[in-house]
Amino acid sequence: MVRNPIYCGKILIKAYRNEPEEIVGGIHEPIVSEQVFDTVQNVLANKKKIKAKPKTKSDFLPLRGFLVCPDCGKNLTGSASKGNGGRYFYYHCQPGCSQRVKADVVHNSFSEWLDSFSFKPEVAELYLAIIEDTFKLEEADRTKEIRRLKCAIDEINSNLLKVEKKYVNDEIERDSYLRLKESYKQEEYELREHLARLQSTDSAFMEYMKYGCSVLSNLRQCYDTADVDAKQKLVGSIFPEKLIIQNGKYRTTKESELMRLLCLSGADFGISENKNSRKSAGKFAMVARRGIEPLFRE
Repeated sequence: MVRNPIYCGKILIKAYRNEPEEIVGGIHEPIVSEQVFDTVQNVLANKKKIKAKPKTKSDFLPLRGFLVCPDCGKNLTGSASKGNGGRYFYYHCQPGCSQRVKADVVHNSFSEWLDSFSFKPEVAELYLAIIEDTFKLEEADRTKEIRRLKCAIDEINSNLLKVEKKYVNDEIERDSYLRLKESYKQEEYELREHLARLQSTDSAFMEYMKYGCSVLSNLRQCYDTADVDAKQKLVGSIFPEKLIIQNGKYRTTKESELMRLLCLSGADFGISENKNSRKSAGKFAMVARRGIEPLFRE
C-alpha cells in the first residue's frame, strides 16, 4: 500500500511494447501529498528501520538523568522503596556510593530554585524586538528562496516535457531518454524536499516566541504543571550540563547562559528602568554590545 503511487494522485502505467513504464498524474484527489509519498519511498529504498527506545522515564522521577552526585560525580539514578504501607521514591548514586536523597526533597528544592529566576519584562520585550527584526529579514529571504525553488521545479518539468517529446519523435535513444528522465526526477525530488522544509516554517513564529517568553517568566508554574516529557525537555533546554543538589541547594556543573540572561536587569541592556522602559525596549531593535559580566544567582 505504501508503495502504490495512486494514493498521492499518480497512476502507474506499465511498459507496453516499446513504451517504458512511467508514472503520470491522475485526475483523482490524492490522499497524501507527493512529498510525503516520496519521503516514504526514500526510507524504504534505504531500508531504514525505526527502533523503539526503551522507556526510562518516570512520572515520579522526572530529574533522573539530569543529576550528578555531589560526592563522587557519577550520575544519580532513582528507584522506589516500599515501606510503611506505601512506595517512596529516592534519587541515589551508583553502587559503592552512599549518596541518597528523597525525591520529594529534590523536586521541591528544584521548583523553589526555578522560582528564584525572574525574566525581567523590559529584557523580554527587548529580546522580542530583536528577534522580530531578525525574523522579518529572514522571512524575506525565505520567501525569495521559495519563489526560486518553484521556478526551478517548473523549469525541470518543462525540460522533462521536451525530452519526452524528443523521445516520442525518435530524436533521442531510449537509453538517453531514461537517463535524462531519472536525472530530472531526482533533481525535482531534492528541490521539492527543500521547498517542503521551507514551507513548513510557521508564519506565526512571533506568537511562539511570545509564548516562550511567558514560559521563561513563569518557569516554576510551567514546570510543576507539565508532564514528565515536557519537564525533561524544559530542564534539558535550560541547563546545558548536569545539576548538583547538596543540602537542599542546587548548582550547575556549567553555568547556563540562559540563566545568566534571565537575571539581567534593564540597566544591563542600557534601558532606563522607569515607566517608559517597555516603550524603550520596543524602539531599539538592535543594541550595541558592551563589555558586561552579568551575575548568575544560584
